[in-house]
Amino acid sequence: MCAICGIYNFEKENFVVGETVVRMRDVMAYRGPDDSGLYVKDNVGLGHRRLSIIDLKTGHQPMFNEDSSIVIVFNGEIYNYIELRQKYLKNHNFKTQSDTEVIIHLYEEFGIDCLKFLNGMFAFALYDSKKEKLFVARDHFGIKPLYYFRDSKSIIFASEIKAILKAGVRPVVDENMVMEYLTFQYYIGEETLFKGIYRLEPGYYIEINKKGFKKCCYWDINCKEDINLTEDMCIEEIQNLLTDSVRLQLRSDVPLGSHLSGGIDTGIVAALASKQKLDGKLKTFTAFFGKEGGIYNDSSYAEKTAKHINSEIYKLDLNENDFFDSLETIFYHLDEPCAGEGVVPQYYVSKMASENVKVVLGGQGADEMFGGYTRHFILYFLHLLDGAISGRKNNPDDLELAELLVELPQLQNYQKLFGSAFKSTMGMDLSDKYFFLIDRLKNPEGIINGQFAKKTESYNAKSRMEKVLERSSGKSVLNKILYYEMKVWLTALLNIEDKTSMKWSLESRVPILDSRLCEFAFKIPAKVKLKNGRLKYILKKSMGHILDPEICQRRDKIGFPVPIFMWKERLNEYLKHLINTCEYSEYVFDREFLKNFSGEALEFDRFTWGLISILNWFEIFKPSTN
Repeated sequence: MCAICGIYNFEKENFVVGETVVRMRDVMAYRGPDDSGLYVKDNVGLGHRRLSIIDLKTGHQPMFNEDSSIVIVFNGEIYNYIELRQKYLKNHNFKTQSDTEVIIHLYEEFGIDCLKFLNGMFAFALYDSKKEKLFVARDHFGIKPLYYFRDSKSIIFASEIKAILKAGVRPVVDENMVMEYLTFQYYIGEETLFKGIYRLEPGYYIEINKKGFKKCCYWDINCKEDINLTEDMCIEEIQNLLTDSVRLQLRSDVPLGSHLSGGIDTGIVAALASKQKLDGKLKTFTAFFGKEGGIYNDSSYAEKTAKHINSEIYKLDLNENDFFDSLETIFYHLDEPCAGEGVVPQYYVSKMASENVKVVLGGQGADEMFGGYTRHFILYFLHLLDGAISGRKNNPDDLELAELLVELPQLQNYQKLFGSAFKSTMGMDLSDKYFFLIDRLKNPEGIINGQFAKKTESYNAKSRMEKVLERSSGKSVLNKILYYEMKVWLTALLNIEDKTSMKWSLESRVPILDSRLCEFAFKIPAKVKLKNGRLKYILKKSMGHILDPEICQRRDKIGFPVPIFMWKERLNEYLKHLINTCEYSEYVFDREFLKNFSGEALEFDRFTWGLISILNWFEIFKPSTN
């Protein structure tokens, strides 16, 4: 787990590469406090900051092949590096025991096809000096971040945007992406809020040489269901794949622990890790808002799981001061606004974990892969109901509508939403239904400044969403929904996972996000995956036996809630100060709206969080508006 950065100049001498790369590298020192390295040759510069996890003594980077013609800087972990070394690389002369060197030699053997063999989380840049080619790649799911800027003179890339800014790239706001964030609280494509700075999308690589730049997709999710899969077959395969993923991700030369909420996802990961860990009790970490109680204090369920799996649990009780005092620091480290206020407890629990271990396991990906959010149920239900009324034939692997009707009463908090959504979306296609359901900025008029609205009038949020939905293969509506969420919502969550952990020099691994498990999960028919309309049914059925029954049967788990609506007075004060001090407030938002926005009637919702996030971002990075 590290930070990488670099420059490829199309002309050999247009600025001092080495000094620039050092500035880029060292602004991310917290990502890699254990070591640093630099490579400069002609028009290429590569920088590296190291957090030592595997091969502590000889894993220094940049790292080279036998004749030093190939050099790499690498951020992440290749979990199957031992197997790859034994199977494909016996003829190579290894200088280290690291996973980094395995990538180099795989590239020598297979070229860019080396990506097909990698099981891990990664962002790396490999320079082949004989071919004068730079090869940059990001992992299947986007667990590790990678951003780049390019113009006619150079390509500049880094693990964080602030490093690219250190290379002299001027921060300029992308107005369309401001609208995208306010609409979705995530970004759908490769663009960022910084105009001209892009994220390399998950499952993509780029090749750079004197002739130019080429971007390609090397992996995507196949959404075609396998109608021959039975429930028993799915249970066995999920158990095997998840157990093996955790086994691989327990590889570490430093202390390792696990996040532990009161739900099943982190519970499954921690239980499997605790069972396989050989060097003492597994340390587990949770945070909560104890004063507010209720749904904001899940610690009793986390303790129940910890006791069941015989782990040593560390707990952190947070309060409103923790929340408000941390926001500016969090937004600086995130580089961009984020999806939801749950980032704050995530930040603090990462800090606590970093004080006890150097690697932590998390539960990200289960909801998106196996259908764990209520919106998945609602969209699927609306699709089937609409089809039944219109006489449209459903996919034969869909659930029967009657099965979902049995489960519907259990979702009491969403009854009004069901009614209004059905009335408003009957006859609409999937993208229209989805767009209606999300809690978005539905009517910018009166909220967005008129001049800003004019600048962004060509932006079409729905069409960008439709493009992702259209990319999904197969006929399953459920899989189309999950594909979209894997591609956009999950990447937003993973950005939080990476940035909040790396701020504290903590490596965060996510064993559920194994490409083998993902490929299998999308083969599972909806009638097996969500049997009887139960969210994550097949995952619970497969892994429930390793958890306390009460944890597996919970219906009230709602993520990592923050009781900000209980802090209305403090929220009003904070928003008033933010609006009054941020010089960009009226650049984006209507003056009268801002004047009337805060007050006693203020309710905290997604838009309120979006306002807090975007204004903080403007204040921290102060981008140019032209």
